Amino acid sequence: FKVAEQQEALALDAVQGALKVMAHANDLQDLDPQACSALARRMLDTLTDYNNLGAALPDGRLFCSGRGVAAAISVRDRAWFAEAQGGAGISRGEYVVGRISGQPSLVFAYPLRGGGGELRAVLFASIGFQWFNRLLAGYGLPAGWDANLISRDGVVLAGSSVGEQGRSLPPARLEALLGISRTPDRFAETIDAGGTLRLYGAHRLSFAEDDVLVAIGAPLGATLGAIDRDFYLRVVLLMLVTLFAALIARLA
Repeated sequence: FKVAEQQEALALDAVQGALKVMAHANDLQDLDPQACSALARRMLDTLTDYNNLGAALPDGRLFCSGRGVAAAISVRDRAWFAEAQGGAGISRGEYVVGRISGQPSLVFAYPLRGGGGELRAVLFASIGFQWFNRLLAGYGLPAGWDANLISRDGVVLAGSSVGEQGRSLPPARLEALLGISRTPDRFAETIDAGGTLRLYGAHRLSFAEDDVLVAIGAPLGATLGAIDRDFYLRVVLLMLVTLFAALIARLA
């Protein structure tokens, strides 16, 4: 999962970069709803895999939205908003169904602070299915392997081997994957959506904690062979390190 975690870090940096650009834009400095919403719309023209960009006042009232209408909507109860209120950088992602878009989304927040450190606004980026698919493509898995992103309540956000995107997994399949994720470096055989037995590993998405699960599966034969090769390489490396240490000790 090291490659997956590296790709997740790069993806998080990209979201934080977009929110920082928004935070430093002239159109946001006066917290004018029309200017901010126009800025968000222009950014969304290039960030095509985002569901929305916007901002909320310190009391939780949305005043800015690139898509839809922000009027009379509060995000005070959202975990991403609460985390950004007390933070200095990007929040962890929270899986929600957007109140404006109505779409399953992972929402990140970034605080906009004044010169004295006071909170002026909380910016947010809402990302959806296209972004999830691009994240998985970046994993660069071998042929025959696959990755899936699954929400805490079992909705398939990306990938297809465990179920259909946007649909909920059968409870038994979800529980099997959750069980795998509870033990680091554990792999287990699980039936995929097509009825094929595959070997799966699973872990929590690094920037979303318990909200999103990453499940990576592979054909049994190919995976076991790769695991065996990795095991023998570790043994050989350990032997070489031991011999080198013994040589150094003798020469000392």
